[in-house]
Amino acid sequence: FMRVVVFVLFLGFVVGQEMELVVLDDDSYAKCLDGSPAAYYVDLASNNEDKNNWIIYMEWGGWCYELADCAERATTSFGTSTLWNSTKVVSSGPMTGNSTRNPTFAGFNRVYIPYCDGASFSGNVIEPVPYNGKLLYFRGKFILDAVFESILSRFDFANAKDVMITGSSAGALSTFLHADYIKETWIPSTTSKYKVTG
Repeated sequence: FMRVVVFVLFLGFVVGQEMELVVLDDDSYAKCLDGSPAAYYVDLASNNEDKNNWIIYMEWGGWCYELADCAERATTSFGTSTLWNSTKVVSSGPMTGNSTRNPTFAGFNRVYIPYCDGASFSGNVIEPVPYNGKLLYFRGKFILDAVFESILSRFDFANAKDVMITGSSAGALSTFLHADYIKETWIPSTTSKYKVTG
């Protein structure tokens, strides 16, 4: 029996706890606005008790509404993965690995999905869109699918028991938009508790 709980909150994060970057396959449809490969950060469970528990965070960052806005965004860390660091640190909120500050989720497998599609992981356009001599890629949904496919194949998400999907700002909207889809498509049958908060 799976319980689904949906909250609408806005969560803040401050620099602190290290996570490792996993770059998605360059030949997949999972592209940032500029066409660079999408990626995610991960830190695996710090204790055996939480080895099948996961918290997955979708990053904040607003939307771009016009091609000109999206072209400009494609030159920033919200539109290209070429500016992302190989590690990421989080020291507050439910994504921190600090057990004093975050006793409930600190030991979970933690996945941080950077936001680089400009539309809350909703873009579903296969062909790139030309603008001013450049190509823009609106493939947020492909990014979302590729991240879940990756944690299923590379890590032990197939045996997940407790799964929390969370985010802030545009990422909070992402959790609301995709909660049912994620549950139906990617949450394993082993999961007994599925929570969504944004």
